[in-house]
Amino acid sequence: MNKKRYWLLISSILLTMSLSVGAFSKSILKPVAENAESTHPLGKGDPVPEGTLWDVNGKPFSLLSAIKRKPTILIFYRGGWCPFCSRHLKALADIEPELTKLGYQILAIGTDKPRILKDMTAEMALPYTLLSDNTMEMGRKFGLVFKLDPSYYAAAQRLFVESTGQNNPWLPVPAAYVVDKKGVIRFAYTNPEFRTRVDPQDLLDAAKASLSASAH
Repeated sequence: MNKKRYWLLISSILLTMSLSVGAFSKSILKPVAENAESTHPLGKGDPVPEGTLWDVNGKPFSLLSAIKRKPTILIFYRGGWCPFCSRHLKALADIEPELTKLGYQILAIGTDKPRILKDMTAEMALPYTLLSDNTMEMGRKFGLVFKLDPSYYAAAQRLFVESTGQNNPWLPVPAAYVVDKKGVIRFAYTNPEFRTRVDPQDLLDAAKASLSASAH
C-alpha cells in the first residue's frame, strides 16, 4: 500500500470514529440532578437524542423516526397523577386542531406505564399521542430528571411505584419543545417550578415561527 492510500485509509477510519462518538454523545444518559433547579435541559439548537419510548399498547416507539415524519410539539410531564400536568394536557388539546393544520403532531411523554396512558387518553379524550418513559431514560437524555426530596418520596413512594413500575425517586422537570423534521429543537421551555407551564398560545406561536424560519 503506498503512502497516499495509507493516509486516506487512516483519515477514513478517524472520520468514522468521530461520527460514531458524535452519535453516541447525542444519546448518552445525563446524570440525575440533585434537584429541579440544577438540571441542565437541552435547548434551542440542540438535536433530539435517539431513544425508544413505549406507546399506550406497550409497543416500542422510536422518537426520532416519528419526528422525521412530521414537525413535532414535544411535551414532557410528570405523570397523570399530577393535576397541573392533567390541566396542561387538556389545554394542549385545545390548540391541537390548529397545530394539525400546520402539519404538526403532539407527542406527550410521561412517567406512567403504558396501561395507565391508555386509560388517560380515553378518560381525558386526548386527540394526540401519549408515550411512556417510565424508566426516565429519555428524560435523562434531555437533561430533565432530578432527585426528589427523600421525605417527599417516602410519603409518595407507593404512588410512584404503582404509576411507573419502577422504584426510582426521580421526576422530570416539565418541558415543551418545538422540533423540526431534522430533529433539531427550534423552541424550548422548561421551568423547575412545576406549577408553571408554557402557555398554549405561546407554544402555537413558536410552532408557526419555526415553520416560517424553515421556509426561508
